[in-house]
Amino acid sequence: METKNLFLVAGFLLSLVISLTLAYGAEITVEPSSVTFNKQLNETQLIVGNNWTDAFNITIGEATIVGRETDITIVPTPARVDNLSAGSNATVTLTYSIADNIEKIFEDFGIGIFSTKFLVTAVNASNASQKFNTTITAKFESTYCLYGETGSDLIIKKIDIRDRTSGDNFDWGDTIDVKPMDSMNVEIKVKNTGDDKLDVVVSLALYDAKTNDFIELNDDDVLEEDFSLDDRESKLIQFDFNIPVDIEDGKGRYFLVVKAYEEDEEESNCVSTYEGEIWSELNVEKEKHDVAIDMDEITMPTTVNCGEAVDMTLRIYNIGENDEDKVKVEARIPELDIVASDEIEYLDAEESETVTLSFNVPEAIEAKSYRVELRTYYKYDEDDEVYKEWSDEPVVIYLDVGYCKMPEPDAAITAELLTEEAIAGKEASIRVTITNTGDKAAYFNITTEGIEDFAVLDGIEPESIYLQPGQSADVYIYMTLDSTARDENTFTVIVAYDNVEKQQEISLYVKPRFSFTASAIRENIQENWQTWMLGILVVVLIVLILVALRKPVELE
Repeated sequence: METKNLFLVAGFLLSLVISLTLAYGAEITVEPSSVTFNKQLNETQLIVGNNWTDAFNITIGEATIVGRETDITIVPTPARVDNLSAGSNATVTLTYSIADNIEKIFEDFGIGIFSTKFLVTAVNASNASQKFNTTITAKFESTYCLYGETGSDLIIKKIDIRDRTSGDNFDWGDTIDVKPMDSMNVEIKVKNTGDDKLDVVVSLALYDAKTNDFIELNDDDVLEEDFSLDDRESKLIQFDFNIPVDIEDGKGRYFLVVKAYEEDEEESNCVSTYEGEIWSELNVEKEKHDVAIDMDEITMPTTVNCGEAVDMTLRIYNIGENDEDKVKVEARIPELDIVASDEIEYLDAEESETVTLSFNVPEAIEAKSYRVELRTYYKYDEDDEVYKEWSDEPVVIYLDVGYCKMPEPDAAITAELLTEEAIAGKEASIRVTITNTGDKAAYFNITTEGIEDFAVLDGIEPESIYLQPGQSADVYIYMTLDSTARDENTFTVIVAYDNVEKQQEISLYVKPRFSFTASAIRENIQENWQTWMLGILVVVLIVLILVALRKPVELE
């Protein structure tokens, strides 16, 4: 009895395994397992096969693809295939139909890739209790081209995306993390592959999948540029825009879409995919506190000159979720040690304010472009009087400085005779004072010219000096005057610096070595008393001799 029960249980389990195997096996096949429709392709076919030993009655159900605001129903023809014999196949046509207003249907359906599943049921024609089910996937690809990808005369050759705020580059189809007010650049290259000239429109839009509408960019629903393209000609265009300040947080909601179409002929000549991708997704991330500078609303002079005043006007936006009690905006030019800032009270979320930063360009700097770093400071703590948050990365612009008087040294030269008088045959010393009257430090090298005409140059001390702007130093010129030197004599002091020479003529009045003025005699006696004493002694001796010679001789 127990053995019989065991056989019954084993038989039941075996039949269960067989039935499960049949239910999940390949009793019916459907090829392909996934079908795709689009705005131009509204019909495709399935091949349904019977791999079972008995004939099947096959039923294919309808499928509804749900769009943003309207639906599309996929209808099989035929919807039922009876007595499909073992090993046989049947062809089923799948189609979708739309109302007369195709433009309205496609607009309401929205942009994206939508999918649903078909149920295919096979019932044993001789045993209705034996059923097999399988499913296939149906997709509907709805692109930015209103009537789908049409024609073949236009192609998109390149799409590059740059977040100018972060400096990051992206390919079409990438998912990009952005914040409100991020400055974006999209570069699109299109080509006319046909043989005729075309009037082309290129359009870029930010699509909101939640509302099935476009987000305004630069105050327009879409950004467009129209132009003519000769046959086989390409053109590269660029769109610049900011992520709107009032955009909401969202993932899987916002998408950049592009299309190029022949003007007034979008229905027959339009392309909106590049490398198989219909869009690039933007993930919007908003912070609790965040204040941004609008890169496209920065105004300042195109070029400024040294010494001029600069007014820089900026528009800032509160792109955070919270209101701000106080905000500071700062401009910094590190190379010039310039810092300019301004503060504003109260900046509510999604509101903007204009501030003006003023500073002076220094004198005598190099004429070139200088890096300007712009930052915002926010989340103000009134108790500690500090800002607790600020821009992670500065907004960088450049200030072009034009004409500037470059810093250079200059020299002023004065001279003074140090000896009381310049006397022929004697030494003389002159003190020359050199002042750097320029605005740049330099080495000043001193030489002379013309001294050899009336004297011998004994030396210049020092021959080189280093002077900061406004600084002075003395240089001493030593010479021995010729014994024949007389009256007015001139020579030149030459000061050389930075490949420049500056000259100063100096006049020196030279007296003869001896004169019969009382002062000259007195000075000569003081300096040459020994010679004078010897001369006087000689004169006395001569007089005594003469007296002696004139005295009469007494005769004895």
